[in-house]
Amino acid sequence: MTLVQTGPYGRHGNFVFMTERGSQEAQFANGKHRYFALVGIVGGDGTLRPYGGHIIWVLPNGNVLMVVNTRPGILAGGGRRTNILTFTDGRPNFDMGPMGSLEFPGGSIDPGESVNAGMLREGFEETGVVIPKGVQVRTLRGTDPVMLQIAEIIIAMYHRIIFLPEGSTFPNFVQNDGGLHVINISPGDLILNMDRGAIVAGSTLASLLFFSRAMGGPQNVQHLIEQGALVEEHMTLG
Repeated sequence: MTLVQTGPYGRHGNFVFMTERGSQEAQFANGKHRYFALVGIVGGDGTLRPYGGHIIWVLPNGNVLMVVNTRPGILAGGGRRTNILTFTDGRPNFDMGPMGSLEFPGGSIDPGESVNAGMLREGFEETGVVIPKGVQVRTLRGTDPVMLQIAEIIIAMYHRIIFLPEGSTFPNFVQNDGGLHVINISPGDLILNMDRGAIVAGSTLASLLFFSRAMGGPQNVQHLIEQGALVEEHMTLG
């Protein structure tokens, strides 16, 4: 796989993967080849970041924390789509803006970071969650990443659910990643807004599937653990 170019901020790289199974064919310097054109997430040094992860913060009342990110590409899309979040608990609607997308906090894992450390860093940076010191939290993590190729963006995404203890706090807005609104939303309202088109990121849809499976009740959790798909752990994060 060859890195062709990176964007001006080093965020994305265009890769050409030459293979007989490629869906397209073109003339290259060393001859005509079939190929795939892919987009990967890269760091400032131009190297590929092949792994990422989402943290799913679960509040004591069962609600989850999400963020409103900006996805300019959705302006070119069609189909059913809303940029207004609605809630069934009496809160007013929330306007995400024309390029807003409701997402789980997360991102790519940097070189030298463990999967767990990178996921936690992204989760804390994007939500500003503060956990009481010395309190252990229960977590559920998937054992294997989900290999995503959405709109030819390639990344392996890991997932971890963290059950926040009483006394945990979070702001409504953080300055990281250009500014992110933090949304406290019930699982029911999350599904409602997904059905209305408020979620456009494929990685968040994959994380929502993981969350739904893992939260399907104690028997389902035990079954996933026995199958080796889920690991239950306790850790101190505060």
